Amino acid sequence: LHAPARMRAHVDARYADEMEAMLDANSGLRSRVTGRIHFADLALDDACALLVKSVRAKGLELNAEARAELPTLARALIAAPGWSNGRDVATWAKAIFQAHGLRLPPAGEADAMVGVGAVREATAQMIGTKQGAVVMAREGERARLRPRALRPACRVAAVPLLFLRARR
Repeated sequence: LHAPARMRAHVDARYADEMEAMLDANSGLRSRVTGRIHFADLALDDACALLVKSVRAKGLELNAEARAELPTLARALIAAPGWSNGRDVATWAKAIFQAHGLRLPPAGEADAMVGVGAVREATAQMIGTKQGAVVMAREGERARLRPRALRPACRVAAVPLLFLRARR
């Protein structure tokens, strides 16, 4: 009798281009990845609907002007580097909540209607953060390619790479 085959799975969640770069880094690695599952990005309408639902869950409501401009702002955020679907929508809702809270008068009544200004501010903040992350990543890549003697004293910690692999 044979012992049952043992299967081992490693999961690596990455953007498609990052995954391809990782697989290209080692010639034998691609043959060890036995399966991939691709999750499509949220459609624009779905991202907008999820944002409205997330803002509503925080006890707020987007006013008519904010709802009308939402597709344009969502399109800009989706086009920003590193769009991460539901995670970004949740972060966006939190940023809107914070921007709205900063607009309230100190001793005034809480207003549950979020204006377009707070949504624009939150969107601009998120896009700026994403663009800044890209610049930092590029700087990190340049630093990695510099000779050791020219590198700054601080270093970015190495992140272990995981992959899918079936073992028999």
